[in-house]
Amino acid sequence: MTELSLKDRILKYIRNQAGFVASGDVQRLVTEKTSYTAQNAGRRMRELAEDGLLEVEYRKGHAFYRATSHQKTVRRYELGDDGVMREIVETVTA
Repeated sequence: MTELSLKDRILKYIRNQAGFVASGDVQRLVTEKTSYTAQNAGRRMRELAEDGLLEVEYRKGHAFYRATSHQKTVRRYELGDDGVMREIVETVTA
């Protein structure tokens, strides 16, 4: 059985929380439950935010994170039988 990466564990935890979660709280949990450092957890959260999976908000110099929506808008184009190009916009769950 493979173990989840730190990024996956952090993302799973934050997705299960309501609203924003303080970065320090996540870092504290990571250091208590794993062999990773708080700095490593902080870097993983920043990477998740850069990847668009987490939203970050700064309050008085402290980072707070929450999961972004699991939905995204996808645009595709189809050529109809009448020769007219149509844009199809769909919202899909990622």
